[in-house]
Amino acid sequence: MPPVVAMAFFCACNSQGPAPSGMLQVVVASDPSVANELDHVDLQATQSGAVLLTVDEDVGPTGISLPASYEVRAAASNAAVAIHLVASHAGVAVLVRDAVTPVPSGVTVDVHLVLDSACLGSEEPRLDGGVASACADGLTCVQGACVSVVVPVGSLAGGSDASIATSDGSSTGRPDGASPNAACNGFDCFPSASGAMGSPLEGACTGSGTEACDGEPCGIQTRTCANGTWSDWGRCTRQGVCAPGDMQACGTNGVQTCGADCEWAAACGCPSGQTACTAGTCTTLASDVHDCGACGMDCALLPHVAGGSAACVAAVCTYACTSGYADCAGGGGGCTTSLASVSNCGGCGIPCSAASPVCAPAADASTGASNGGYACATGCTASAPTLCNGSCVNLQSSDANCGGCGKACASGVTCQAGVCVCTGASSEPCGNCGTETRTCNGDGSWSTWSACTGQGTCVPNATQTCDGNGSQTCTAACGWSSCTCNPGYTLCNGVCVNEAADDANCGGCGKACASGVTCQAGVC
Repeated sequence: MPPVVAMAFFCACNSQGPAPSGMLQVVVASDPSVANELDHVDLQATQSGAVLLTVDEDVGPTGISLPASYEVRAAASNAAVAIHLVASHAGVAVLVRDAVTPVPSGVTVDVHLVLDSACLGSEEPRLDGGVASACADGLTCVQGACVSVVVPVGSLAGGSDASIATSDGSSTGRPDGASPNAACNGFDCFPSASGAMGSPLEGACTGSGTEACDGEPCGIQTRTCANGTWSDWGRCTRQGVCAPGDMQACGTNGVQTCGADCEWAAACGCPSGQTACTAGTCTTLASDVHDCGACGMDCALLPHVAGGSAACVAAVCTYACTSGYADCAGGGGGCTTSLASVSNCGGCGIPCSAASPVCAPAADASTGASNGGYACATGCTASAPTLCNGSCVNLQSSDANCGGCGKACASGVTCQAGVCVCTGASSEPCGNCGTETRTCNGDGSWSTWSACTGQGTCVPNATQTCDGNGSQTCTAACGWSSCTCNPGYTLCNGVCVNEAADDANCGGCGKACASGVTCQAGVC
């Protein structure tokens, strides 16, 4: 058994005298290698379904110290007491110990539950939400081996680690001949197979009772020790789907990483150097023109950026400006400065003075035509005599200032003689010979089309039957023509008849045969 941490016992027993006969003292201890891995213990002792002891305490500077001792008085001394210990760290169970032992008559039995590092990870969740031992039913982990939970009074059969002292605290020895021994770190030793006194686990199997499964991520297989001989390895359990650290593709350019539990992370992440932006798409912020330096920073959508010129370099937008604008602020925020303003006339930081207060379109020196730029001037020219918002314009032809400053024509409409002129027809056909109309707005844009009016009853050139033996044709005016009889029929009083066989029109309209006489070949 590993050395027990040398700390003072916490005892739940009565300090006024020795504990009464027929009791269990449950001693919880830990070896130095695992002391820092534990910060909480939960302990429960039950007998025949009745709870005899419940412990729920923190371990450490603000809690109890280990070893700690707890008194269990049996309700029915003939029934075995089941002891279940769960040690946790940061709220997660890391180690489980179990013991089952009867309560002897006339003596106090110390049942030592030592928490050792070889049994870290010996727990697994139960369906009811509790925590159980990863060993098979009836076994518990001791120094890495799954051994029997049963602790017979006066015996260490199966490799358990109970020790017994008399109720009055004297050193009268054990009924089975065992006695305290320094080689056993102060615990009772018991005869080995050779008859010599040895450690409590002498004769047990060497090596670990658990190991990782070959080729199965996070898989664990166990074996049990019986009479110094290991059983075969059990089936592999707890396998994951991936090896820790592995990565796989997900989403758009994303990756998932396999965690320590051998399961893929729920979230889809991005490779190193990339960031998840719109809809989880992974992108490189240093060079993505639509996410430049930050998600959503679209260089192509910055104000007055020339089409096709935007790029992202070292996480900063670069671009060319449209005519008449400049990026005087710098920093990649777009072309926000108008070069037609008196403070930035023709270029960044070029103000117009009192001598030439107007920022007007610049003209070519040889032709006098605008060169697309702006320059400070004393006034406007005859071709553009009106100053509007810092620019000289012609109100008769300026699409942005048609008939007055700021009166812009609709997109695609030109200014003619100071009026925004609509292009296209004001009416058009609809339905069956119908007509719909629209009107021109003041900015040169059309209103919506009116409802269709003046519609006819049919589509030109369409035909339909009439009077059973005739047909009608739809005219160009979308109305039905008069009924035309089929060959061999004559129109009589608006009805197509066969004069060769019609008794009422035999040989001509209105020529009726007498009663009892029939028309044959146009003759009664």
